[in-house]
Amino acid sequence: MMENKKIPRYALVAGISLLVAAALSLPSLWRQFSALGGEKATAWTPLWLLLALVTLAGEILLGIALVQNKRDKSVLLGLSLMTGSALADLFLGFFTDRYMQHIPSYSRFSEDRFEFSFWRLLPYLAEAAALVCLLLFAYFLLNTQDEAKRSQAKKLWSLPGILFVAQLPLGLLRAMLAYVHPIDPLTSLIRFSLTSAAMFYAMLWFAFPEGKPESEYYGDGYKGMIPHLLLSIFTLGIYQLVWISKVTKYLNARVDSEPPMTPWHQVVASMFVPFYQIYWVYKSAQRLDVVARRQGAQSNLTVICTSFQLFSFFSVILPSILMQDKINTLALLSSGAVRTDAPCVQTGPAWGSTFTPVERPAVPPVFNPDQLPEL
Repeated sequence: MMENKKIPRYALVAGISLLVAAALSLPSLWRQFSALGGEKATAWTPLWLLLALVTLAGEILLGIALVQNKRDKSVLLGLSLMTGSALADLFLGFFTDRYMQHIPSYSRFSEDRFEFSFWRLLPYLAEAAALVCLLLFAYFLLNTQDEAKRSQAKKLWSLPGILFVAQLPLGLLRAMLAYVHPIDPLTSLIRFSLTSAAMFYAMLWFAFPEGKPESEYYGDGYKGMIPHLLLSIFTLGIYQLVWISKVTKYLNARVDSEPPMTPWHQVVASMFVPFYQIYWVYKSAQRLDVVARRQGAQSNLTVICTSFQLFSFFSVILPSILMQDKINTLALLSSGAVRTDAPCVQTGPAWGSTFTPVERPAVPPVFNPDQLPEL
């Protein structure tokens, strides 16, 4: 296994997030340990405690490996512990009780009987599927030497992360529709968010160990539209705040006709100042239009993005789709992957044709026999 001297930023983010999430689980573990001899304890309580300890060990192992940028057996061991615990947790939930209420985990009491609830199962199913995918991808990427196969696998690097991110809204739906509420909702929410972010960036680390994310292949600011859309939907606004910071930095580096906007100021204002996102979308779309026209591309995003934001108020999902697509086009234009007279550059965002490849002029046919080359 290789070990890089330079640690990618997303590896540090993933490792620290995972270690903090592990620390947040300690109070819950202590409560389970204290309940072993209590009245509410069941025969299954020691098993739940064991699974929680296995998960904690896996998170610590993987978190340390990420922080130290070590691509060795500890990575696969940590993932294996987390995956095995999640699969056992998923299976045992059909028969046992998580909250010591003597009710099977995926059942709810209705009309004097227990009924299976799909909404109780869904978050655990998403977690298990995400960890299985992550373990398979990690094992393949860390052991294969075939660059062609590695390149194909890298195209799916966001799949496990998206499944992890989906746990958060699924868990909220579970709480609302199945009437199941965690013992400590704030800690559970923070832990969900940290674990989802950690697993998403961990997969990025497996795919790009040298710190070469997608943007370095396609141009500065480039972001795949499918991951962008899914993250915008499933992170409940968290990814949108990160995206606001990145786009602000992107525009600051390219617009010198006005004072730069401080990225973290924009994030804080978007969180706490009513309707500030409308102003940010208007100003950023306006600056993006300026950047596009300087590169020779037609762009009229200001009106349409501001209109979308007026209707959505607290969400920048709709404007972000158009703005990110334009940034992708400009990145491809800068890298030479598109030409300025391509239809997608002149008419604006086009989901069906993200860019038009540069084509060399065809050699004219030879009609004069005297011009034919000698054999």
